[in-house]
Amino acid sequence: MYNLRHTDSLFGNAAPAKHTDSNFQGLPLTSMTAQRLSAETATVTLGHNVQQLTTSAPLVQLIPYLKAAFTGLQYISALSVSLFRPLALLSPIPVLLYVFAPVIVFTDIVATIFIRSPYRIVTYLIDALFPLYVFCGVACITGGLIGLAARVLCRIFVACAENKDEEDGKHDESKKIGVKGKSRTVGKVEVTSR
Repeated sequence: MYNLRHTDSLFGNAAPAKHTDSNFQGLPLTSMTAQRLSAETATVTLGHNVQQLTTSAPLVQLIPYLKAAFTGLQYISALSVSLFRPLALLSPIPVLLYVFAPVIVFTDIVATIFIRSPYRIVTYLIDALFPLYVFCGVACITGGLIGLAARVLCRIFVACAENKDEEDGKHDESKKIGVKGKSRTVGKVEVTSR
């Protein structure tokens, strides 16, 4: 049982108190010692009320296992590196790279001339001409919409004008007959009766 004189010592204020456990007889209990002992279940006397505090979080219990796993991984990686070092000295890869160095350099130069440089030029031109592309695209779309709207309005005006002429009765007994020509256009011809 831990007998603390002041409640301030629970919050880190260094108010030493006497510890009455048989293992720690007569040793002063400071805030650092209280923090070390708080990982276990402790019974703290606060005035006349006795409370049992358990501050053993699951994450705190997991830390030693994580440390052991990390140390084990370090040991295994160091062991694997030390085992594969002699194999790297016996590997034929450096010799093959030395033999094929002229082919590798030639392939790099050809790739730079025929692949990388044209790609860089095309991407530069695309980035440079993008505002012009957007401007022309917007102009074409706007022109198409304005032309379509003008066509629809013209048809509406012509239809209104034809209906107005028919209502006014300006036509005498003449008839209009549709005639198809070679260009597939429809023309109106007036036929009058005599």
